[in-house]
Amino acid sequence: GDIFDGVKTLDFSKAPDTGRIACGHISKDTESVAWAEDMHIDGAVEAYLLQLEGHLRLQLRIELEQARATADNWEVPEGNPREFWLEAYCSQLALVGTQIMWTEETNRVFEEIESGSETAMKDYKRV
Repeated sequence: GDIFDGVKTLDFSKAPDTGRIACGHISKDTESVAWAEDMHIDGAVEAYLLQLEGHLRLQLRIELEQARATADNWEVPEGNPREFWLEAYCSQLALVGTQIMWTEETNRVFEEIESGSETAMKDYKRV
């Protein structure tokens, strides 16, 4: 799919008078996604739309990497429980991060079963 499908508008709050600095985007579902790095919009439309596509991909990748890194702390007592972790990220990235974690956890259980553990699946289901 097109990376712009879910984007309703850009966030120009850092330069509302000129609209030349985008610092995030608003999704069609009204979720606000702040970017780690601002983008200066200059030049021809074709040039900055191409630049915007690359910038948006990079910013979403950074956000997904942060979500994935913090997801490791779901089960740690000092960590951020999954139900609160979900609130910190936009829904699509939270969904992808959850799917990544589920896949890794499930693969880990199958590896334990292959190693001879007879209770690995039961232990995982308790979590």
